[in-house]
Amino acid sequence: MARSLQNFLLLSIVFVGGPAVADIAADEEAFFAAYREYQEADSPDQAVAPAKIALEIGRLLYGEQSKDTANLSYNYGFSLVASGNKKDGRIVLLETLALFEAVYGTNSAEAIPLLMKLGSASATLFEPKQQKEHYDHALRLAHDHYGPKSDRYGRLLLKAGTGLMDLSRSPLARKYLRDAYKVLNDALGTDNDLTRKATLQLARYEIAGSRYLKAEKYLLSLVETFDDPHRPVSKFELGVHAALVAVYQNRGNPDKAVMHCQAIGRMTEFDEDHDYIPLFRQAPKYPLQALRQGKEGYAIVEFTVDRGGAVRDAKATKVYGHRTFEKAAIEAASAFRYAPRFLDGKPIPTENVRTKISFKLMN
Repeated sequence: MARSLQNFLLLSIVFVGGPAVADIAADEEAFFAAYREYQEADSPDQAVAPAKIALEIGRLLYGEQSKDTANLSYNYGFSLVASGNKKDGRIVLLETLALFEAVYGTNSAEAIPLLMKLGSASATLFEPKQQKEHYDHALRLAHDHYGPKSDRYGRLLLKAGTGLMDLSRSPLARKYLRDAYKVLNDALGTDNDLTRKATLQLARYEIAGSRYLKAEKYLLSLVETFDDPHRPVSKFELGVHAALVAVYQNRGNPDKAVMHCQAIGRMTEFDEDHDYIPLFRQAPKYPLQALRQGKEGYAIVEFTVDRGGAVRDAKATKVYGHRTFEKAAIEAASAFRYAPRFLDGKPIPTENVRTKISFKLMN
């Protein structure tokens, strides 16, 4: 993008004479300094200020309604959202959308990434209306420009479904995820990474709704695509094994979780910092007596992680706040699952593992 801006600027300078040349040259220098700072920023927070400066100078250099100004406005809005300032970012992105429609046309493909970003910026927990509207607008454009059977359309369906699931916790996510899986499977095949990602997201959706049998079906279909189910080779495969641990623990089938706990532990055997890895934790049940008395506190629980990643011999070494926290903490810790340590290719138990389980009342 910087190269196209620079070429446009040089053409502008050729036809300007007198003092204006120096003014434009100064603006040009300030613009590219800000733009380079934006590009080289290490974090979204650091990118916001130079993105804003580049936009302000860009308006002077290229005009209020130009493609370059539209792209600079998108950069600024994107940086605001990424830095956590969704409110201001959404305002800027809405202004950018109007600018995009003015310079690219009302039904342009260029607006698709902007609309997807607007959707995510508009997400509100359990209130997906605005988020969905922007996603649907982007999908209509993608449908017309790329076709309903294209992998590009499938990618956007997957992004929309994931956004609705993660950002607004909406049950509407399921349709987008299922449609994404169908489109990507037909376009790219079952073993493609995007299709597998859609499958995992469907499993996550079912787990969130406590539909563990459906989640297990999706997850096991992914395990079948692994070269070696006992030796994961990527973060994706680790994620699938970890999700299956959660499924089996929640279903009350801890024995089925053993293989997946050990698979994760086996992958990290040669990591210098390798230790037992927590995979599944559940909140303790708040003791009724402590709840009635408004008591808060914690318990320190000590236990052994066995070869299968299960918790054995749990005991409370310290209890603060109420005596009933001891039993509740032990019961909660006993259901935890870990990836066990491996030594010389074999899982080994880890003794004297400690964890703090807190009991806090909601306001």
